[in-house]
Amino acid sequence: MSFLISVFKAQDALEDEEQGALESKKRVLKESKKVLEQKCNALSSLKAAKEVELKLLRKKLGIVVDFSERRKVAAEEKLEKTLYELEATKNQLSDAEENLKVTKEEMDKYKQQIGEMQDQLQEAELTFERKIAVHEKNAVGNWIKARVWERKIQQQRRENAYMIHRLRMMKGQMLPEGCMRQEAMLGRPEMWSPPRRGHWSDAEAGGAPMRNNGTEPNRDPGMYKVGPDVRGFPRPTCMPCPMDQTLPGFIGCGPPQPPPPWSTCGPPLPLVPPPCGKMIWIA
Repeated sequence: MSFLISVFKAQDALEDEEQGALESKKRVLKESKKVLEQKCNALSSLKAAKEVELKLLRKKLGIVVDFSERRKVAAEEKLEKTLYELEATKNQLSDAEENLKVTKEEMDKYKQQIGEMQDQLQEAELTFERKIAVHEKNAVGNWIKARVWERKIQQQRRENAYMIHRLRMMKGQMLPEGCMRQEAMLGRPEMWSPPRRGHWSDAEAGGAPMRNNGTEPNRDPGMYKVGPDVRGFPRPTCMPCPMDQTLPGFIGCGPPQPPPPWSTCGPPLPLVPPPCGKMIWIA
């Protein structure tokens, strides 16, 4: 019995110990429960705050996503526009390259034409210069020929005037005494003989007035000297009158002519410039 009592006492002691342990555990669990409740309340409040923050972040995310979508759409549109412009620029560049190629070909063609035209122009200038030289040479030759023919014409006129003079002298010798031609006065004007004087009775009778030999000055013996002509005819050393002047008329057969100028026996013709600018003496 005692054993049983001891056993029961031992059991009671164990039960008491277990109960004390359970109570202590219960107190610990209560305290843990309180702590957990506090933590749960804190977490609930944190959850509510986080939910509010999450809502705000979601709202911001929606705004950002919307803005990003808009930016994306704008960027896509801009990219499409840029690609279109790039394609247009490429087309323009290809057209410009083709135009540049055509322009280069035209420039090469124009350069070739310019070179050909320059060659033709040089040939034309050379031909024109040759023609000018030939024409100038012909002009100089014609001018020289004209001067030579003018000299010949002047010489022929002088010869004709001399022949007319000789013819009139011969006719004057054959005319009657009352119609004798006045002789040409050669030499200087101070050597001319004074007019013939005679009796008025002889003039009225129809005869020529007699000259006064006492008042007549001595004439130069070489005044009437006659030299050979080019063709063999006799001619005076100095022409009595120029080739373009008429000889003095006959006494009683018209008014007397003025005295001839004395330029036929003067110096030779002066130097005359030809058309091309050269100076040539005409012999």
